[in-house]
Amino acid sequence: MELLATAFADPHGFLNLLLEHRILWGGHSLQGFVLWRTFTNFGPWIQNNRVTIELFCPLTEFQHVDAVLTSPEQGWERVKISYLTTHAVVKDEFYFISQGSCSTIWVYQKMIDGVRGNVVVADLGPCTSDLPFASFTRCCGMKVCRVTMPGAGALAFPGPDRLAHVQPHYLHNATGIENVEDLVDVEMKMEVGVIDISDGTITI
Repeated sequence: MELLATAFADPHGFLNLLLEHRILWGGHSLQGFVLWRTFTNFGPWIQNNRVTIELFCPLTEFQHVDAVLTSPEQGWERVKISYLTTHAVVKDEFYFISQGSCSTIWVYQKMIDGVRGNVVVADLGPCTSDLPFASFTRCCGMKVCRVTMPGAGALAFPGPDRLAHVQPHYLHNATGIENVEDLVDVEMKMEVGVIDISDGTITI
């Protein structure tokens, strides 16, 4: 929550959005988050004095993202809607995605500690990526975050079972675990495959 609070006025509200809907978080902002870097630390994810947070979900989830980000609690403003043609190259929009398809992008902005912050929301078809993705769910009274990282010489792609959270998480039904508030079970794994969330389900 401490890191999320550097970009989101209501970090609990943002995390609940990821937990309750089919939304993936990916790219440099996620990589920095995993490495415990605040969003405004200068690094590869800050370009032209701008922070960009990439979210990927089916078009049916856009309205939920919009409602949370533009709420008075969060204070983001939607500034752009882009519709891509079938000839568009996804890598031009998301350079860490090697191949794939995307039809719609919504962009939100607000200032974060003097740095322009962007949240980019896209409907992502089958794709390959060289940066991690994360998916979120609830189980066993705790929050579960699964991060798929790139392996050496391979690309990182969340498999369908991990994104659907049908595989038990590490602390699933574990005994002797005190379930305190905001307990998060975080798993990291290297996988190879192709992600497709464009039809409203997250499949490989």
